[in-house]
Amino acid sequence: MSGLRVSGNKIFNDAGQTVRLLGANYSMAEYNCRDSASTFWFPIDQAMVNTWKNWGFTAIRIPMNENCWLGTNSVVQSSTAYRSDIQAAVNLMTSNGLAVILDLHWNWPGTGYPQGEQTCAPDADHSPAFWTSVANTFKGNSSVVFDLFNEPCQGDWACWADGGNCGNDSWGTISYTAVGMNQLLAAVRATGATNIVMVGGRSYAHDMTGWLAHKPTDTLNPSQLVAAFHIYGDECGVGDTCLTPSGEFGDFGAIANSYPIIAGEFGGSYGGGTNANLGCDTSHPTAFMKWLNARGQHYTAWAWNGWPYSRGCSDGDFPLTLDGTNPNAFGTILQKGIAGTL
Repeated sequence: MSGLRVSGNKIFNDAGQTVRLLGANYSMAEYNCRDSASTFWFPIDQAMVNTWKNWGFTAIRIPMNENCWLGTNSVVQSSTAYRSDIQAAVNLMTSNGLAVILDLHWNWPGTGYPQGEQTCAPDADHSPAFWTSVANTFKGNSSVVFDLFNEPCQGDWACWADGGNCGNDSWGTISYTAVGMNQLLAAVRATGATNIVMVGGRSYAHDMTGWLAHKPTDTLNPSQLVAAFHIYGDECGVGDTCLTPSGEFGDFGAIANSYPIIAGEFGGSYGGGTNANLGCDTSHPTAFMKWLNARGQHYTAWAWNGWPYSRGCSDGDFPLTLDGTNPNAFGTILQKGIAGTL
Protein backbone atom coordinates (compact mmCIF):
# COMPACT_ATOMS: atom_id res chain seq x y z
CA MET A 1 0.00 0.00 0.00
CA SER A 2 2.89 2.35 -0.79
CA GLY A 3 3.09 5.13 -3.34
CA LEU A 4 -0.61 5.95 -3.06
CA ARG A 5 -1.85 8.44 -5.65
CA VAL A 6 -5.10 9.53 -7.24
CA SER A 7 -5.67 9.25 -10.96
CA GLY A 8 -9.17 10.02 -12.19
CA ASN A 9 -11.64 8.44 -9.80
CA LYS A 10 -9.29 5.66 -8.62
CA ILE A 11 -6.41 5.25 -6.19
CA PHE A 12 -3.25 3.48 -7.34
CA ASN A 13 -0.11 2.20 -5.62
CA ASP A 14 3.48 2.55 -6.75
CA ALA A 15 3.16 -0.59 -8.88
CA GLY A 16 0.34 1.00 -10.87
CA GLN A 17 -2.28 -1.29 -9.34
CA THR A 18 -5.73 -0.06 -8.36
CA VAL A 19 -6.16 -0.22 -4.59
CA ARG A 20 -9.09 0.30 -2.24
CA LEU A 21 -9.01 1.81 1.26
CA LEU A 22 -11.15 -0.57 3.32
CA GLY A 23 -11.19 -0.93 7.09
CA ALA A 24 -12.30 0.85 10.21
CA ASN A 25 -11.74 3.76 12.55
CA TYR A 26 -9.65 3.27 15.68
CA SER A 27 -11.05 5.80 18.12
CA MET A 28 -9.24 7.16 21.21
CA ALA A 29 -6.54 9.57 20.08
CA GLU A 30 -9.14 12.31 19.58
CA TYR A 31 -10.17 12.49 23.24
CA ASN A 32 -8.03 10.42 25.63
CA CYS A 33 -5.09 12.85 25.57
CA ARG A 34 -7.28 15.74 26.70
CA ASP A 35 -7.81 14.35 30.19
CA SER A 36 -5.08 11.74 30.68
CA ALA A 37 -1.41 11.23 29.92
CA SER A 38 -1.97 8.61 27.24
CA THR A 39 -2.96 8.65 23.57
CA PHE A 40 -4.61 5.23 23.41
CA TRP A 41 -6.17 3.15 26.14
CA PHE A 42 -5.00 0.14 24.15
CA PRO A 43 -1.94 0.94 22.03
CA ILE A 44 -1.71 -0.28 18.46
CA ASP A 45 0.69 -3.23 18.48
CA GLN A 46 1.67 -5.97 16.06
CA ALA A 47 -1.03 -8.34 17.29
CA MET A 48 -3.72 -5.75 16.58
CA VAL A 49 -2.28 -5.00 13.15
CA ASN A 50 -2.28 -8.72 12.37
CA THR A 51 -5.94 -8.92 13.38
CA TRP A 52 -6.86 -6.04 11.08
CA LYS A 53 -5.03 -7.65 8.19
CA ASN A 54 -6.78 -10.95 8.90
CA TRP A 55 -10.09 -9.08 8.62
CA GLY A 56 -8.99 -7.94 5.17
CA PHE A 57 -8.41 -4.32 6.16
CA THR A 58 -6.19 -2.20 3.96
CA ALA A 59 -6.66 1.07 5.89
CA ILE A 60 -7.21 2.39 9.41
CA ARG A 61 -8.56 5.87 10.16
CA ILE A 62 -7.09 7.53 13.27
CA PRO A 63 -9.11 10.45 14.71
CA MET A 64 -6.78 13.10 16.17
CA ASN A 65 -6.90 16.12 18.49
CA GLU A 66 -5.21 19.32 17.31
CA ASN A 67 -4.66 20.63 20.84
CA CYS A 68 -2.88 17.44 21.91
CA TRP A 69 -0.69 17.44 18.80
CA LEU A 70 0.22 21.11 19.22
CA GLY A 71 0.33 21.18 23.04
CA THR A 72 -2.23 23.98 23.33
CA ASN A 73 -5.27 24.65 25.53
CA SER A 74 -3.98 22.96 28.70
CA VAL A 75 -4.57 19.37 27.61
CA VAL A 76 -3.08 16.80 29.98
CA GLN A 77 -0.83 14.75 27.71
CA SER A 78 2.33 16.40 26.43
CA SER A 79 2.53 17.07 22.72
CA THR A 80 5.88 15.25 22.63
CA ALA A 81 4.32 12.04 23.96
CA TYR A 82 1.22 12.39 21.76
CA ARG A 83 3.23 12.90 18.60
CA SER A 84 5.54 10.02 19.47
CA ASP A 85 2.58 7.66 19.96
CA ILE A 86 0.93 8.69 16.68
CA GLN A 87 4.19 8.39 14.75
CA ALA A 88 4.93 4.96 16.21
CA ALA A 89 1.44 3.72 15.33
CA VAL A 90 1.67 5.10 11.79
CA ASN A 91 5.10 3.60 11.23
CA LEU A 92 3.96 0.19 12.46
CA MET A 93 0.84 0.13 10.33
CA THR A 94 2.39 1.42 7.13
CA SER A 95 5.37 -0.93 7.49
CA ASN A 96 2.79 -3.74 7.54
CA GLY A 97 1.20 -2.58 4.31
CA LEU A 98 -1.76 -0.69 5.77
CA ALA A 99 -2.70 2.81 4.70
CA VAL A 100 -3.34 5.25 7.57
CA ILE A 101 -5.88 8.05 7.42
CA LEU A 102 -5.09 10.88 9.86
CA ASP A 103 -8.23 12.83 10.67
CA LEU A 104 -8.57 16.23 12.39
CA HIS A 105 -11.42 15.11 14.62
CA TRP A 106 -11.42 17.35 17.74
CA ASN A 107 -10.30 20.96 17.81
CA TRP A 108 -10.79 23.95 20.06
CA PRO A 109 -9.96 27.63 19.43
CA GLY A 110 -8.32 30.14 21.76
CA THR A 111 -6.27 29.18 24.80
CA GLY A 112 -8.83 27.78 27.22
CA TYR A 113 -9.35 24.17 28.17
CA PRO A 114 -11.25 22.41 25.35
CA GLN A 115 -14.62 21.86 26.96
CA GLY A 116 -16.52 20.46 24.03
CA GLU A 117 -16.08 17.33 22.02
CA GLN A 118 -15.89 18.47 18.42
CA THR A 119 -16.58 21.77 16.73
CA CYS A 120 -18.47 22.56 13.55
CA ALA A 121 -15.54 24.16 11.76
CA PRO A 122 -11.75 24.16 11.80
CA ASP A 123 -10.49 27.15 13.78
CA ALA A 124 -8.10 29.83 12.55
CA ASP A 125 -6.21 29.71 15.87
CA HIS A 126 -4.83 26.18 15.55
CA SER A 127 -6.14 24.12 12.64
CA PRO A 128 -3.79 25.43 9.89
CA ALA A 129 -0.84 25.02 12.28
CA PHE A 130 -1.96 21.46 13.00
CA TRP A 131 -1.94 20.54 9.33
CA THR A 132 1.37 22.31 8.69
CA SER A 133 2.95 20.24 11.44
CA VAL A 134 1.25 16.93 10.59
CA ALA A 135 2.03 17.30 6.88
CA ASN A 136 5.67 18.10 7.61
CA THR A 137 5.86 15.01 9.82
CA PHE A 138 4.32 12.54 7.37
CA LYS A 139 4.95 14.01 3.91
CA GLY A 140 7.65 11.42 3.31
CA ASN A 141 5.18 8.56 3.77
CA SER A 142 2.87 8.15 0.81
CA SER A 143 0.81 5.55 2.70
CA VAL A 144 -0.56 8.32 4.93
CA VAL A 145 -3.77 10.06 3.84
CA PHE A 146 -4.87 13.39 5.36
CA ASP A 147 -8.56 13.88 6.26
CA LEU A 148 -8.86 17.66 6.61
CA PHE A 149 -11.78 17.89 9.06
CA ASN A 150 -14.02 15.28 10.55
CA GLU A 151 -17.61 16.53 10.28
CA PRO A 152 -18.09 20.13 9.09
CA CYS A 153 -21.46 21.43 10.27
CA GLN A 154 -21.07 25.20 10.03
CA GLY A 155 -22.70 27.81 7.85
CA ASP A 156 -23.11 27.42 4.11
CA TRP A 157 -20.90 26.04 1.37
CA ALA A 158 -19.00 29.34 1.10
CA CYS A 159 -18.09 29.10 4.78
CA TRP A 160 -17.16 25.45 4.31
CA ALA A 161 -14.78 26.43 1.51
CA ASP A 162 -13.25 29.64 2.83
CA GLY A 163 -14.18 30.08 6.51
CA GLY A 164 -14.93 33.43 8.16
CA ASN A 165 -17.06 34.42 11.13
CA CYS A 166 -19.00 31.19 10.95
CA GLY A 167 -17.33 28.89 13.45
CA ASN A 168 -19.12 27.33 16.41
CA ASP A 169 -19.12 24.16 18.44
CA SER A 170 -21.70 21.44 18.04
CA TRP A 171 -23.89 22.97 20.77
CA GLY A 172 -23.47 26.62 19.76
CA THR A 173 -21.85 27.59 23.06
CA ILE A 174 -18.80 29.30 21.52
CA SER A 175 -18.11 31.18 18.32
CA TYR A 176 -14.76 31.80 16.64
CA THR A 177 -13.14 32.60 13.33
CA ALA A 178 -13.23 29.55 11.10
CA VAL A 179 -10.99 28.54 8.26
CA GLY A 180 -12.23 26.61 5.27
CA MET A 181 -11.08 23.63 3.28
CA ASN A 182 -9.09 25.88 0.95
CA GLN A 183 -6.94 27.16 3.82
CA LEU A 184 -6.35 23.70 5.27
CA LEU A 185 -5.40 22.20 1.91
CA ALA A 186 -3.08 25.16 1.26
CA ALA A 187 -1.38 24.54 4.63
CA VAL A 188 -0.76 20.91 3.65
CA ARG A 189 0.54 21.69 0.17
CA ALA A 190 2.78 24.54 1.39
CA THR A 191 4.91 21.93 3.16
CA GLY A 192 5.59 20.16 -0.11
CA ALA A 193 3.39 17.22 0.91
CA THR A 194 1.89 15.39 -2.06
CA ASN A 195 -0.16 12.96 0.07
CA ILE A 196 -3.76 12.15 -0.82
CA VAL A 197 -6.18 14.49 0.97
CA MET A 198 -9.76 13.63 1.95
CA VAL A 199 -12.32 16.44 2.01
CA GLY A 200 -15.61 15.77 3.80
CA GLY A 201 -18.94 17.40 2.94
CA ARG A 202 -21.25 19.58 5.03
CA SER A 203 -23.93 18.73 7.62
CA TYR A 204 -21.66 16.39 9.57
CA ALA A 205 -20.14 15.21 6.29
CA HIS A 206 -23.31 13.65 4.88
CA ASP A 207 -24.42 16.53 2.65
CA MET A 208 -22.40 16.32 -0.57
CA THR A 209 -24.71 18.44 -2.75
CA GLY A 210 -22.24 21.32 -3.16
CA TRP A 211 -18.98 19.41 -3.05
CA LEU A 212 -18.14 19.58 -6.75
CA ALA A 213 -18.96 23.27 -7.01
CA HIS A 214 -17.02 24.31 -3.88
CA LYS A 215 -14.20 21.77 -3.56
CA PRO A 216 -10.84 23.28 -2.58
CA THR A 217 -8.26 24.03 -5.24
CA ASP A 218 -5.43 21.53 -5.24
CA THR A 219 -2.13 22.87 -6.55
CA LEU A 220 -1.11 19.36 -7.60
CA ASN A 221 -1.82 18.17 -11.12
CA PRO A 222 -3.44 15.74 -11.18
CA SER A 223 -5.42 16.63 -8.08
CA GLN A 224 -4.90 14.30 -5.14
CA LEU A 225 -8.33 14.91 -3.58
CA VAL A 226 -10.80 12.30 -2.38
CA ALA A 227 -14.42 13.18 -1.60
CA ALA A 228 -15.29 11.97 1.91
CA PHE A 229 -18.68 11.45 3.50
CA HIS A 230 -20.17 10.01 6.70
CA ILE A 231 -23.48 8.22 6.64
CA TYR A 232 -25.56 6.45 9.26
CA GLY A 233 -28.93 4.84 8.79
CA ASP A 234 -30.97 7.56 10.51
CA GLU A 235 -29.35 10.57 8.77
CA CYS A 236 -31.89 11.10 6.05
CA GLY A 237 -33.21 14.60 6.78
CA VAL A 238 -33.33 17.73 4.66
CA GLY A 239 -30.03 18.39 2.95
CA ASP A 240 -28.66 14.95 3.76
CA THR A 241 -27.45 12.45 1.23
CA CYS A 242 -29.15 9.11 1.78
CA LEU A 243 -30.15 5.96 0.06
CA THR A 244 -33.00 6.32 -2.37
CA PRO A 245 -35.29 3.42 -3.29
CA SER A 246 -33.27 2.91 -6.45
CA GLY A 247 -30.12 2.38 -4.42
CA GLU A 248 -28.29 5.47 -5.66
CA PHE A 249 -26.67 8.02 -3.36
CA GLY A 250 -27.75 11.52 -4.31
CA ASP A 251 -24.76 13.44 -5.60
CA PHE A 252 -22.28 10.65 -4.91
CA GLY A 253 -22.68 9.24 -8.39
CA ALA A 254 -21.73 12.53 -10.04
CA ILE A 255 -18.73 12.99 -7.75
CA ALA A 256 -17.58 9.41 -8.30
CA ASN A 257 -17.38 10.05 -12.05
CA SER A 258 -14.38 12.31 -11.44
CA TYR A 259 -13.00 11.66 -7.94
CA PRO A 260 -12.53 8.72 -5.60
CA ILE A 261 -15.12 8.71 -2.82
CA ILE A 262 -14.80 7.23 0.65
CA ALA A 263 -17.18 6.66 3.54
CA GLY A 264 -14.82 7.77 6.29
CA GLU A 265 -17.47 6.75 8.82
CA PHE A 266 -20.61 4.70 8.40
CA GLY A 267 -22.97 2.52 10.40
CA GLY A 268 -26.62 1.72 10.94
CA SER A 269 -29.02 3.95 12.85
CA TYR A 270 -27.34 6.14 15.43
CA GLY A 271 -29.10 7.73 18.37
CA GLY A 272 -31.85 6.92 20.84
CA GLY A 273 -35.38 5.66 20.64
CA THR A 274 -36.15 3.71 17.49
CA ASN A 275 -32.64 4.45 16.17
CA ALA A 276 -30.78 2.86 19.07
CA ASN A 277 -29.57 -0.29 17.33
CA LEU A 278 -26.58 1.05 15.43
CA GLY A 279 -24.71 -2.24 15.52
CA CYS A 280 -27.76 -4.35 14.66
CA ASP A 281 -29.26 -2.37 11.76
CA THR A 282 -27.45 -3.83 8.78
CA SER A 283 -29.79 -2.80 5.96
CA HIS A 284 -28.27 0.60 5.20
CA PRO A 285 -24.59 -0.35 5.57
CA THR A 286 -25.18 -3.46 3.49
CA ALA A 287 -26.74 -1.42 0.70
CA PHE A 288 -24.07 1.23 0.53
CA MET A 289 -21.18 -1.21 0.83
CA LYS A 290 -22.68 -3.00 -2.18
CA TRP A 291 -22.95 0.36 -3.99
CA LEU A 292 -19.35 1.28 -3.19
CA ASN A 293 -18.06 -2.20 -3.99
CA ALA A 294 -19.71 -2.10 -7.41
CA ARG A 295 -17.79 1.11 -8.15
CA GLY A 296 -14.47 0.08 -6.62
CA GLN A 297 -14.69 2.81 -3.99
CA HIS A 298 -13.67 3.03 -0.35
CA TYR A 299 -14.94 2.85 3.25
CA THR A 300 -13.76 2.76 6.87
CA ALA A 301 -16.44 1.78 9.38
CA TRP A 302 -17.10 3.36 12.78
CA ALA A 303 -15.60 1.88 14.83
CA TRP A 304 -13.27 -0.94 15.75
CA ASN A 305 -13.35 0.10 19.38
CA GLY A 306 -15.72 2.17 21.48
CA TRP A 307 -16.67 3.06 25.01
CA PRO A 308 -16.00 0.88 26.99
CA TYR A 309 -15.22 -1.57 24.17
CA SER A 310 -17.78 -4.27 24.90
CA ARG A 311 -21.28 -2.85 24.40
CA GLY A 312 -22.17 -5.15 21.59
CA CYS A 313 -24.97 -4.54 19.17
CA SER A 314 -26.40 -1.44 20.87
CA ASP A 315 -23.79 0.68 19.10
CA GLY A 316 -21.50 0.54 16.10
CA ASP A 317 -18.41 -0.86 17.81
CA PHE A 318 -18.41 -4.20 16.13
CA PRO A 319 -15.87 -6.61 17.65
CA LEU A 320 -16.81 -7.55 21.19
CA THR A 321 -13.13 -8.00 22.02
CA LEU A 322 -10.14 -6.11 20.70
CA ASP A 323 -8.74 -9.25 19.11
CA GLY A 324 -11.61 -9.12 16.60
CA THR A 325 -13.46 -12.23 17.77
CA ASN A 326 -17.23 -12.55 18.09
CA PRO A 327 -18.22 -9.54 15.95
CA ASN A 328 -21.77 -8.21 16.14
CA ALA A 329 -24.09 -8.04 13.12
CA PHE A 330 -22.43 -4.88 11.80
CA GLY A 331 -18.97 -6.39 12.08
CA THR A 332 -20.12 -9.52 10.31
CA ILE A 333 -21.45 -7.64 7.30
CA LEU A 334 -18.33 -5.46 7.23
CA GLN A 335 -16.23 -8.59 6.88
CA LYS A 336 -18.49 -9.76 4.06
CA GLY A 337 -18.39 -6.35 2.39
CA ILE A 338 -14.60 -6.28 2.37
CA ALA A 339 -14.49 -9.88 1.15
CA GLY A 340 -17.00 -9.05 -1.60
CA THR A 341 -19.48 -11.69 -0.41
CA LEU A 342 -22.47 -9.51 0.61
